[in-house]
Amino acid sequence: MTDSDHRDLAPDVDPGREHLIGYEGWPPPPHVRDHMEVFRSFVERSIVGSTLLEVGCGDGSLSRLVAETMPSIRVTGTDQAAHPQWDLTTGGDPRFVEGSVYDLPFEPGSFDTVVVKDVLHHLPDPAAAVDAMAAIGAKRLLVIEANRYNPVSYVRMVRIAKHDHFSRAKLVRVLGDRAVSITTIEAHVWPTRIARLGRVHDTMFERLELLSRLRNYNLAVVDV
Repeated sequence: MTDSDHRDLAPDVDPGREHLIGYEGWPPPPHVRDHMEVFRSFVERSIVGSTLLEVGCGDGSLSRLVAETMPSIRVTGTDQAAHPQWDLTTGGDPRFVEGSVYDLPFEPGSFDTVVVKDVLHHLPDPAAAVDAMAAIGAKRLLVIEANRYNPVSYVRMVRIAKHDHFSRAKLVRVLGDRAVSITTIEAHVWPTRIARLGRVHDTMFERLELLSRLRNYNLAVVDV
């Protein structure tokens, strides 16, 4: 599939996200795949064991990328409703299962590692969801959450798109009394018209440690 084959699926998506999710098929457009590769790399560095569950997997892109590039890992994705892209056949196909984040359809200890990306801030009771994920992840929980006070994300996602992103302090509270290690990254998907300027911005945030707590993603490794 070429870039020209990726057509808009959701013309009425949240403001600020059109350039990120308006595609279908596999692989995603290069700018989206590059963005997802940042999180796949985090999973590769942080995973323990040989089984991985992604909770709130959406169209399954992260699950599919992990399965494609880490063939020794058995990958399962789950979300509250099936997505049409779950039916795609690609290299290292993950398994997809419908299920509620609060009542996951798996036995305790079914997975060595559980990963959840950009889900907790959408939930009415994120702490309960963390408890549910910890119960089925025998060893480790990986949490990827946007930082509320990143200058770009705050304008585009919090103020315009009305996403209730967590502050770093709130993320720590939601994760509860567990061993948590948090790192930060600056990883935007920039619209083509400002992509060059965006890359300069991201590089500055990555290189200047003074800005580390303002980077737009918190990556938490939680030992359960």
